[in-house]
Amino acid sequence: MREIKFRGKEVGTGIWRYGYPIQLIGPSGKFAIYPLLGGGGWSVDPATVGQFTGLRDKEGTEIYEGDRVRYKHYLKRIKEPTESVVSFQICGFNLNPNNTAWNDFSCMIVLKKGGEVIGNIHDEASE
Repeated sequence: MREIKFRGKEVGTGIWRYGYPIQLIGPSGKFAIYPLLGGGGWSVDPATVGQFTGLRDKEGTEIYEGDRVRYKHYLKRIKEPTESVVSFQICGFNLNPNNTAWNDFSCMIVLKKGGEVIGNIHDEASE
């Protein structure tokens, strides 16, 4: 069974916070991440909240929605590494190279065969 957790960038500091996301009730509608082991939470930018896929790359780095990954393409005729962004669509995690979505099963196969996290869309947007 995979671990269910999320991450989001803290408002004001830009630090990644890990735990469970909560949308606060009331007129603010703010999002917060609460740590896995209890304690106070952090206000996070809702656009940066992403779920852990349950996978790690070849270096052991956890892979989340919004991560940019590089991996060997499953077609042997494509020699250059492929880069994609991990997303959650309909009922599973997907890689979307060249607008051809791969489902959760394909995502797991290519990433377990040597994929690596090379960044994420949220850090790149703030540079």
